[in-house]
Amino acid sequence: MEDKEKRGRKAHGQKGRKHQGPGDCRLPSRDIRCKSLYGVTQSKPIGTYVIDDGHKIGQTQLNIYTRNTRTLRTEESLESLLDELKGFKWDIIGLCETKREGEGIEELKGGAWLYNQGKTEANKNAKGIGFLIHPKFIDYVRDMKYYSDRVISLIVQLTGNKQLCVIQVYTPTSDYDDEKVEELYEEVNKAIEDSKAEYTMGDFNAKIGKCLSGEEAIMGRFGVGERNKRGDMLLEFAAQHGLIC
Repeated sequence: MEDKEKRGRKAHGQKGRKHQGPGDCRLPSRDIRCKSLYGVTQSKPIGTYVIDDGHKIGQTQLNIYTRNTRTLRTEESLESLLDELKGFKWDIIGLCETKREGEGIEELKGGAWLYNQGKTEANKNAKGIGFLIHPKFIDYVRDMKYYSDRVISLIVQLTGNKQLCVIQVYTPTSDYDDEKVEELYEEVNKAIEDSKAEYTMGDFNAKIGKCLSGEEAIMGRFGVGERNKRGDMLLEFAAQHGLIC
């Protein structure tokens, strides 16, 4: 789910570093002002942004995705994910259900960063949520903010003191009552208000079904199947915030 108009940016990164810490996950201190970015406008999750590399101005693709991994608990499952991404164009991937323990940032083989907010002593029921960040992006990551074990945000520096914010969400399944889901939407709402997020994405555990008359601007015309109550909640939230599903 993403805003109808987006902004993004280019980054040339050097290898990241490990960083651990709860709450607002501040990154290693360094100058990450976006020296190479000229400007950008996007209208889709895969969009274009303009680069000024000191010699010429060109365009390239910005690729932002979300994935329910089912598990990244073992190193083997993490390596399997990285193998699947070989030859695949990606810049930022929001992760749900990582099932990895602990919280913080880890540098992976090849230089990508994995940020995981998972099971801790204080929260043994967390399913795990996070971001996978391409090496070329890491020098422009400003912050990662924790709202709950189901809502986190990633902030990337742009030119002109502008920022790109991506919110990753993992909504409770139908096994949880509506009160829990409503609490999550309140957290997502706060994250959007705090950051004026460009993307809000993740596993919303909702069925929006076929498009009804007047909903084309929110979900397009190609929905399939029947809508459930959680789907109604998601579409109502999207309409309130000018988002599309």
